[in-house]
Amino acid sequence: MSDSDLDALRAKRLAELQQQQQGQQRPMGSDQNERNSGEEQRQKQEDMRNTMLSSLLTQEARARLNTISLTKPEKGRMVEDILIQNARRGAFGGKITEEQLIGLLEQVSKATEKTTKVNITSLACVFEKKKRMKFWTSEHVFDHDWTTVVTAALNKYPNPVSPSVIGCDVIGRTISPSGVIQSHRLLLADWAIAPALNRIFKFNELGYASEHSTIDVRRRVMSARTRNLTLNRFINIEERLEYTQHPTDSSKTLLKQEATINVERVPLTSYVETLVAKTINANATKGRLAMEWVIHKMGTVPTPEPTEQLA
Repeated sequence: MSDSDLDALRAKRLAELQQQQQGQQRPMGSDQNERNSGEEQRQKQEDMRNTMLSSLLTQEARARLNTISLTKPEKGRMVEDILIQNARRGAFGGKITEEQLIGLLEQVSKATEKTTKVNITSLACVFEKKKRMKFWTSEHVFDHDWTTVVTAALNKYPNPVSPSVIGCDVIGRTISPSGVIQSHRLLLADWAIAPALNRIFKFNELGYASEHSTIDVRRRVMSARTRNLTLNRFINIEERLEYTQHPTDSSKTLLKQEATINVERVPLTSYVETLVAKTINANATKGRLAMEWVIHKMGTVPTPEPTEQLA
């Protein structure tokens, strides 16, 4: 082989090496671009994630979740995933409070103690509270006209027939020009459910409740909503009452009562809910007897309109 042939081979080989080198450099640049693009995409996703979480959580709940994410990143990330996935499913009707977040954290802790997989559907019931509530309803007809019954309701406590309510203080009351009365009262009650539960909750059997009521004299409707303030982290009881003039007999009054009971973070949840429902039923019976006692006490004294009595 002549020198000219060798030179030609060297030149060809050098050209091939240069092409290979250039080819290797181009993918390196492409990889860098891909990495940059991937980082930007991940940052966008993280920003969207944070925005969604901020819209889902109250400030207190967001602060608690941030603390957990710093101290326990894996748990924090898991909770975030659950929140986001449930939000996409439309499981939340409003912002998640710190108390609801604590409930979810407890569910996650229990789940991770047994398995690394978390059942999102079952954890969603922390927020879909209706699945865990017990409902109680009742109706009763008083053989007295609406004005008499409502006046008795306003003067029901204290009452020897229903001694569970010890005190009643009016926090606020307004009367509109149309005669609609809105009241807010604070009730102090002997809230004993059962000795065993008193030991669980460690309280002295006295508790407070908040009552909001509305009286529409023209429509002959009185409604009241009462919620417990004591132990509301464990037991939430909301009672609703409605006194209306009987639809077929104006000399009578129809009382509709209902209650929702939600028990959380205590042992034997279903048992406690059933026990509370039985207590509410017993108290409702006493309450109706207490109304009759007040009406009997009123006797033949002329009954003023509720607006006149409260003015």
